[in-house]
Amino acid sequence: MTDPIPEQLLARDPCTLKAGLLGKRGQLSLYGDRVLFSTAGGIKGHELTLDRLEWLELRGRSRRLLALGFEGGESAFKLDQAAARFGDLCALLVQLHPTPPWLDPRFGKADVEAVDGFLGGWAEKLQEGERLLLCEWALAWSGDSHVRCGWLALTSHRILFLPNASGPRRAATRSYRPKLIERLQDNEDSSGQLSFVAGGEHLRFDPYGGAAFVREFWSFCDAPIHSAEDSQVRGGQSLRRVEGNAPMVRVMRTEGDDLVLEDLFIEARSKRLEIRVRNADAPELKAGETCVVEVIKRAGLFRFEGTVAGVTPLDDGPFKPTHALIQLEPTSDIRFVNRRRAFRVEVNIPIHVQVQRRSPKGGWEDPVSTLFRMADISNIGCALVGPRDVDPSARFSFDLPLGSDGETLPVQAECVHVMQLPGTDLSRQYGCHILGLGQRQRDRIQQEVVRQERIQLQRRSRIKR
Repeated sequence: MTDPIPEQLLARDPCTLKAGLLGKRGQLSLYGDRVLFSTAGGIKGHELTLDRLEWLELRGRSRRLLALGFEGGESAFKLDQAAARFGDLCALLVQLHPTPPWLDPRFGKADVEAVDGFLGGWAEKLQEGERLLLCEWALAWSGDSHVRCGWLALTSHRILFLPNASGPRRAATRSYRPKLIERLQDNEDSSGQLSFVAGGEHLRFDPYGGAAFVREFWSFCDAPIHSAEDSQVRGGQSLRRVEGNAPMVRVMRTEGDDLVLEDLFIEARSKRLEIRVRNADAPELKAGETCVVEVIKRAGLFRFEGTVAGVTPLDDGPFKPTHALIQLEPTSDIRFVNRRRAFRVEVNIPIHVQVQRRSPKGGWEDPVSTLFRMADISNIGCALVGPRDVDPSARFSFDLPLGSDGETLPVQAECVHVMQLPGTDLSRQYGCHILGLGQRQRDRIQQEVVRQERIQLQRRSRIKR
């Protein structure tokens, strides 16, 4: 008498268990909670519950091998529908979502002891001052034919992937720093997949929470956005993007005062960046010193961690000032840290704006002069803080201040978004796009952006001293 067919049978395929010298022929059955292999005679050969799975993989040139990894070993099955069963298992694993031993941190305060006990299974624990922000069951993809399942945890200090494994043996965790990840530009918040680059590696996760979790994840991570084709985040990255004239370079040292270097030229040689400066600007830099470098260019701000490979004095002759050549060797990816199409800088400038509302007949009413505060500026737009009753569909006209000599540029702008300011119900911030600018005008505004950034960096440097 044969056993009755279990309920929730999703698929049953003839296959060969690739174990031993000859292998065993039988059937691979997939249910909503387990995978069952039975031999041709109907004898159970192997049963595996989904909560014990650690990874899945498609193998072989024709991808007809389905490999299942679990604690203590693996099993590989040869079957015609391997790709379809691989997809079915991935879909089931995303929906598995084991219950964590604490209240979901998105809806309540996580218990620190429970979190430490949970992380202790992977020899991890919260650091001093660290707190758990999000934790979700997820699949981690490596290419399109290999996936690991486990927990994706976001803390105030780290991003942790905790691979699934039962019993005392736990697989090694993966840890990333939220400030060093690069958010891919082609990854939409509306999609349920989380995709970013860390350490030159393209990482993809399918979280149980889907698009809602992805939006929450990015709300906590201040990650720069770049295109997937950007060569700066790949292995053997090119340094050419940083090469050329730079209005300012800031070297933030682990020990000692920060250095602010202005109006210089950067050359890329092999895996190093060479900066020629006046000798007095780099008297204390030593070879082997670690630092964080920020390069401000017209395109925006580039940041990377690196070491000082050398500081070499240059002999320019008796009638010229003495210069030095600073060699910097990046030890991390070069990150374009500005999220927008144009680099912006925060300012605090009172400004009178002529606000023109649309009339009911479709024209423009007479302008009304209103006092705003300019909160930031870029060569394509600015942020204006003003009364909450200003119509966002109105047209703004004002004189944009340029330089310290009272020079201004008359501009018109349209509001593209409105943001409520925290702590007050009287004001709003209006994000504006400046209209009708030529390239020469954009360049002039960009010079003012760089000037404002230079002033702020110099002020911070003096405060630190």
